[in-house]
Amino acid sequence: MKVIKLDGTNFSQMSGLTSTSPLFSPSRVSETLTGGYFALLGTLSADPKGLLMIERWRIINMFYHIIELKDRVDLVQMLLGNMDFSLYVMGSRGLVMTC
Repeated sequence: MKVIKLDGTNFSQMSGLTSTSPLFSPSRVSETLTGGYFALLGTLSADPKGLLMIERWRIINMFYHIIELKDRVDLVQMLLGNMDFSLYVMGSRGLVMTC
């Protein structure tokens, strides 16, 4: 669970408002394994218990913030490419419609 909580913190750092070196900056995404967070969240999204963890830590709210980033198509593609939308029907519909 600490990983998920940390993940929410890292998403908030993405904009650079809380960090001078955001975890999901273009350079860090291309040069490091930070994209692994999206793979981890994708795995969690495929399991009902994983979805509960995503909802509990309000990670889904951060997904909407990512989708709204017009200049970060790479993050949107990683997010949508890794998520399993088969279990989370209501939230996934809203995410896709936001795109």
